[in-house]
Amino acid sequence: YVQQLRIQRDKRLQWEQEQEEKLKTEKDDYTKRQYERRMNPKTREDFDLLFHALEEWKKEEVRNINQTLTGPERKAALYTLLEEEARLIASIARHRVDAAKETGPKLIQNLLNKCADPIRWKAFDGRITEMDTQFTLRARELREIYNSINMKYLTTDERLDALLTLKHTVKEHDCKLTQEIMDLIDREADLLMRQVKEIYLDGLRQRISTLFLQYIKTPMFNPEIARFLKVPQDPMQLRK
Repeated sequence: YVQQLRIQRDKRLQWEQEQEEKLKTEKDDYTKRQYERRMNPKTREDFDLLFHALEEWKKEEVRNINQTLTGPERKAALYTLLEEEARLIASIARHRVDAAKETGPKLIQNLLNKCADPIRWKAFDGRITEMDTQFTLRARELREIYNSINMKYLTTDERLDALLTLKHTVKEHDCKLTQEIMDLIDREADLLMRQVKEIYLDGLRQRISTLFLQYIKTPMFNPEIARFLKVPQDPMQLRK
């Protein structure tokens, strides 16, 4: 009986030690994740965390200044604090821009891929069935065109072919958006024929890409996108 009690005690002590180590590991992991989120923010939640920490730091600094300083010294300290806060806000804003540049293309591709995927469902026997619809095929076509106009290091002929395909696609619908896209395509094609250096075309190409993405996100032109948009596009805004 005594031996059984000792075995149970040893097991309990071992379990308590394992739980303590597990809690310590989880705490260390959480601390590392929080540190990484502050040093290398990526998501909206990461930036919310940063701004919250900044606000708490500011409150603490104001409290210390009010408790220890008076008169002109207090005013000077508050002014210095205001400058430091502005510097930190600007730094966070730069991180946000960098994060958007890094994650933006991935989010776009994920959206385009979802739209282009065939419809899947599970049959009664458990097997997965896939089927393309006219909407998924349309979404796949638009995805390929979007990727082609965003490819780097194309020859002039390859770029002109991509622009021509894009123009033929959007001219199927006559509205303000498609007209603007076609005007920009004509402008770039003219500049390419004049052998203008590509470095001077970056802004124009980015504008074409942005407007075509807006086109893709419009259910009137890409019905499959409606399944994935939180707020559908307003067709009235696209009319002449």
